[in-house]
Amino acid sequence: MTEFHNLLKDFKAGHLDAMLTEKLHDLVESVTKFQKQGELSVKITLKPKDEGEIMTRVQFKVKAPERDTMESIMFATPENNLIDSNPKQPELFNTPVKSVKDAPASLVKSM
Repeated sequence: MTEFHNLLKDFKAGHLDAMLTEKLHDLVESVTKFQKQGELSVKITLKPKDEGEIMTRVQFKVKAPERDTMESIMFATPENNLIDSNPKQPELFNTPVKSVKDAPASLVKSM
């Protein structure tokens, strides 16, 4: 009786084994990254041919998790560009807020 791992090793001179290993590696990476379920299916089809030959087809399908849809409110400018702040709303601070580095040394010491 032929063991299953021998089929993987012998089929197409080991290319199937390498390909499945790569697909499994990619699936594990996606499952780990997105913390969602994934699936790797292997389908083997056998079709009789002449004098003991068997046409062997191996197919696999990967259902890897993907990033969830992301959405955000954006605003259209008069030029039809999208930006993340409302162009009709005035800025609260017209001048940039200064950091502690910009304060006089005497003030920083007393803080």
